[in-house]
Amino acid sequence: MPLSELIKSEHSFLNTQHTCRDAIALMEDEMLQQMPLLDESTHQYIALIQYKDVLDWQDEQQLLVHTSLLNYKPAILANAHPFDALKVMRNNELAILPVLDKQQAYLGCLTREDLINYLGQQTAIQQEGAIIVVEVAQKDLSFAEIARICESEQVPIWSMHSYVLPESGRVEITIKTNSVHVSGLVQSIERHNLQVTAVFGDQSRDTDIEDRYDVRRDCHRK
Repeated sequence: MPLSELIKSEHSFLNTQHTCRDAIALMEDEMLQQMPLLDESTHQYIALIQYKDVLDWQDEQQLLVHTSLLNYKPAILANAHPFDALKVMRNNELAILPVLDKQQAYLGCLTREDLINYLGQQTAIQQEGAIIVVEVAQKDLSFAEIARICESEQVPIWSMHSYVLPESGRVEITIKTNSVHVSGLVQSIERHNLQVTAVFGDQSRDTDIEDRYDVRRDCHRK
């Protein structure tokens, strides 16, 4: 999904005629912690104003453009991937993220809810199927190999996502399958010397499979 399809163009914004008091009132009305400041004539993005900053500003009557609150300008281009937007929002602890065109003109905002909904679609959360979590060394990481193992067990994959564990540097791979019977697949994965650390949503006859991997995962973390 292109980032442009997630943009909310109707999101409220501040302009160069607004004072600090105006900003406080607007953000309180909208229940927002951040709001973009735009040049109303050109629609150019100036800065992202934060509620906590204007609340602490000594002169509520001062125009925003005459304050020193204009240096904070997180934003993303409309042709970027949603994952890039998620990274910017996470790194800056943002509730909203301004989206710009190549000329730096403001197009609208992304919200956390927008990106959560996007991730839900990308990770097949709504689809039925068990989840298998595998841990490997970075040098042994091969999505193609995991896909081949799943295919050999006739278990199609909805999605696969990876995460580098900060403490060990190993890679955790989350596999969302389209089957609720994956005990055979789990055994096959382990036969290929891949470490299964957790299984969720399995309804195989081996009903204690999830409990076994929960215990193993807890012991591994200790």
